[in-house]
Formats: sequence, structure tokens, C-alpha cells
Amino acid sequence: MFPSKHPLLVAVFLLITFAAIAGTPINGVTSFSTVSPGPKVSGNAGTASGITASNVEGFDFKLTTASSGPTMVIEVWDGFVGSGNGVAFYESTSSINPLFTGITIKANQGSLFDLNAIGINAQSSSGGNTTVTITGLNAGGTPVAGATVTALASVTSLTNFNLSANVAFKGISAIRITSSDLVYAFIDNISLANVGVLPLSWLDFSAKKQDKNVILNWSTAAEQATSEFVIQRSINGRDWDNISTTAAAGNSSVPTFYSYTDIAPSTSIIYYRVLQKDSNGQQSYSKIIFVDTKDNAENFSAYPTLVTNGILTIKLMKAQPVQIFNSAGKLMLVKKLSAGSQPLSLGNLPPGVYRIRAAAETISFIIK
Repeated sequence: MFPSKHPLLVAVFLLITFAAIAGTPINGVTSFSTVSPGPKVSGNAGTASGITASNVEGFDFKLTTASSGPTMVIEVWDGFVGSGNGVAFYESTSSINPLFTGITIKANQGSLFDLNAIGINAQSSSGGNTTVTITGLNAGGTPVAGATVTALASVTSLTNFNLSANVAFKGISAIRITSSDLVYAFIDNISLANVGVLPLSWLDFSAKKQDKNVILNWSTAAEQATSEFVIQRSINGRDWDNISTTAAAGNSSVPTFYSYTDIAPSTSIIYYRVLQKDSNGQQSYSKIIFVDTKDNAENFSAYPTLVTNGILTIKLMKAQPVQIFNSAGKLMLVKKLSAGSQPLSLGNLPPGVYRIRAAAETISFIIK
């Protein structure tokens, strides 16, 4: 059904791991000319995770389909459409051809970028041209307002979508291609500008009362070219005041922990957030949290924040359950503890970053 370029089209492929060519996409046009032709990944794309070919000239390509049975393939073809290589998405036997629910294209190292253009060759279930929608996504995977274009993609040639005049496609984190009738696609000539690695990945941000003060703790998973953190406070969650500045790590590939103590704030309900700035002018905000300072008793504490012996000491004002989550948000341990101070064995939890929650408060810690 599809234009045949490789005899491998009729084979059922095993999963093939692709060796990295480059860490991030280039500024300019990527035509995949330095990638060795051949399948990069194959498998069942009918699940939420789909199948992903990682680091193909700095891009990660993910395919999801409406059906979970057929074996789908992401492959680099050499000069099938036009004069250069490109990335093809298809069903391995060319006979079942499930509908695609989406193709997502991200920079391998989480870079933001401006999308200037992209070339798409596509086919409908009837073998003809098909309409596709190109959407720009932010770092959270949410569509960016205004970053959407819908147009017809040709089955016989590469259709170039020029998006350079649409400012909504600037500073995006990913490209998503969707269609109501798409069973094959070939992508080439992705043109980017202002490619840059995300300066910071947030882990956690929490607040706790201690006597008349509020202790703020936040942590990052990794940082690149970070400059400083600005701690901000609000009495209504809308209007913010800068109350302090803390130097950032700059460059770090390991979890980094920060703390600030707000001395005797006067308002009972207080909102906090942290503004992160990097040396290149980019910035991001933490989540917003609040604390009620009317009751100054310490409801919950946990220490040390760096656990080396498998024991965490917990202090509670009253008996209640505590929950421990890993860095991915998965619940790893639940145990009901009595009031007072007591040791909590972390059992066989592997090394990593965790959060413990009790009394509506969360504290981060590391197991080494």
C-alpha cells in the first residue's frame, strides 16, 4: 500500500536500539543525512507510551496508534522523498495499517526551540493525500495557544509547512502531528532556531511551620546555567513580593536542595513560590504552596534529609499514616505511626530522591 523503499517493509522487526548521533538538534535544517538508513525501533504503538526512537540527530520520535495489535516501525529512509534521508512511520506488513493517533517530536535533551518549518509526506487509509494538524507543545506537554496549523499533506511529495511567521511556535518543547485519517508518514527537513537546553528541572517545593517561622525547602533534579532563585510571598496568591534571593548551583546533574526561613510572617495564610532565573535570561516558576501559621506547633518533621543508614526519624504531633513517594510520584511505602519522635525503617528502598508526606506537609530526602 505504501511506496516501497526497503524489502524490510514486509518483515516483523525486533526492537533495535539506536546509537546516539547527536545530543541536541542543530540550529538550522536537519535532513537526517548523517544517520545510517534502517529501522530505529519497532513494536506495539497502541498503548499510551507508544514506541519511541531516541536521539535521531538529536530528536526523539514517538508514535502512537489506535490499534494495539500490529507491529509499527520508525525507520530512517535514504532519499525516498526528495534528495535526502528522512524518518518514516509505518506498519511492518503494509496490510493492517492502523490509524495513527499522533506523532510527537521532541529534542533529545529537553531543549526548547523555535520551529521554523517541517516537511511531511503522508497517506490516508484510502491511499491518498490527508489533512494533518501540527501543534506546538510546552514543557508540560500542553498545547501552546496559537501554535496550531492544519493543512493538506501530499502522498506523492514532501509538503513543506513554513511556520516561521507564527510566533506561537517559538520557544516550544515539542511538535505533535495528528490527523483523523493517517496510516503512514515521512518527515524531513525540520528547521529550528534558538535551540537551548532547559535550564532547570524542578523536583519539589514545600513549606513547614517551625515556631513562628516558615521554612521553605525546594529541590531540583538537574540544572544548567542557572543563576539564582527569587523567593516570593503573597497574602492572596495573586500579588507577589520578592522577599529573598538565593544563588543557584549553576550546572548540576544531581539533585540539589535549597532552603530559606521566612522569619515570623505576620499574616496567618501565606502563599509562596520560587522564581528561577538562568544566565541566558530564561526563567521558570515553582508550583504555588501555602501555609497556615495560626497554629505554631510543629505538626511534622523528618530527618536527616540525606539518609545513609536506612533510617528516617519522624516526629508527629498526633498518630497518623505517613506516605513515601519516589521521584516519579509512585507510592513506595505507607505506615501508620504514633505521636512523638520515632525511627522509620526505609526497608529495601533503592538509592534516590524521595518525598515523605504527613499532616498535609511534604518533606524531600535522599537515600544514598
